[in-house]
Order: sequence, then C-alpha cells, then structure tokens
Amino acid sequence: MVIKDLRQQVFLVCEKFHDQGNKPSVRRVRDELPEQHSISTIHPHLKAWLESQEAERDRIRQTYQCSGAFMDALASETGALIKNAIKQEKEQIEAFRSLIEEANNVTLPFIDQTSREFS
Repeated sequence: MVIKDLRQQVFLVCEKFHDQGNKPSVRRVRDELPEQHSISTIHPHLKAWLESQEAERDRIRQTYQCSGAFMDALASETGALIKNAIKQEKEQIEAFRSLIEEANNVTLPFIDQTSREFS
C-alpha cells in the first residue's frame, strides 16, 4: 500500500520511532522517507505529530489526574522496557542464526557426501 499523503507518512514514521523507544527528529524522518529531500516539508508534520502526542499526554493526565512528572517517569520507564525487549529479541535472533549456521555446517557436508555416494 502506497501512502501519498506526506502528513500520514510522517506520522507513521514518527509512530515507528516512538514504538521503538526513539525520539523522532526531522532528519530521522527524512532518512526514512527517501523521496523527501526537504526538511522544511517534513518539519510542519513532525511538529503536528509532537503536538498530538502532547495533547494525548494532557488528556491522559486529566483523565487519570496524574502529574506531569509521573507521566514523564512512566513514559521513560516504558521506553526503557521497550528498548530492553528489543535488545533481547535481537540477541535471541542472533543466537538462532548461530544455531542455524552450526546445523548447516554439520548437515551440509553430510548431504554432499551422501549425494556423491549415490551419484
């Protein structure tokens, strides 16, 4: 699916960074949108996304009557947990890759030898 609306593209990229525990910036967003060369075309949409995030935080603070310091601490802790989970997933993927490589190193010579015997 191709998204033609630049605002929507910027918002999706910002959400991706946010979900990964990274703060979106104009340069980071531009790097994710190679067809966009101008920072000035991205900036207003990034600013709108940041404002929407702040509005959402304000809504949550009012709804749950939380202080800004509490919400900031909660967001920081959540971000740290997400980064840690991503790090653990990457470590597990690397461990699986090592196991696959090891299995290939054992089985491929056996397959080659067997195929030569039946040739």
